[in-house]
Amino acid sequence: MLVGLRLEDLEIKPDLITRLRGAGIESIFDLAISIPHQLIEEGGILTGADIQVALELVTKAKKALIDSGLLARDFSTAEEILEKRKNLMKCTTGSSKLDSFLKGGIETQAMSEIAGEFGIRKDTQIC
Repeated sequence: MLVGLRLEDLEIKPDLITRLRGAGIESIFDLAISIPHQLIEEGGILTGADIQVALELVTKAKKALIDSGLLARDFSTAEEILEKRKNLMKCTTGSSKLDSFLKGGIETQAMSEIAGEFGIRKDTQIC
């Protein structure tokens, strides 16, 4: 459970919080990753509610995570992304030719995949 963020912080009715918890939704994070229409399916948490109510609950949970800094916004401008990329660091591979090919090394805050023929010791050489 995320420290400091409780379902009660979303200002939703206590009986709804009880139903959410009964369905296994224990935190704001659990609610944020829920699929709205599954919350209102037959026998679901929001019986008789419309999709708008479920969507508002999920959106409210996502906004709480974004406001707390625990979740990135869904949309960023190109300028914001460029600023983030300027701050990325690169880790050297130990090979000047490979670092040159990678334009400085392997980027931080990213996943990198090294591909090649079987048995050429890709992982052994990089590690």
